[in-house]
Amino acid sequence: MSFWANLFKRFDKKERYYVSSADQLLQKFDAEHPRSESQLREAAKHKNIFYRNTQQPIKW
Repeated sequence: MSFWANLFKRFDKKERYYVSSADQLLQKFDAEHPRSESQLREAAKHKNIFYRNTQQPIKW
């Protein structure tokens, strides 16, 4: 491998993955405490806000 290719490979940001300790904490918490039925129903209400049918325009 040439010098330049080796140098560019070292600074290539595509190969780096960073997971913060807060992300790990939240992932662990979510695994230990599953969502209740009411939380799932509430999330389902807001899931497809961009694809739901809108109301008819108001006629003044």
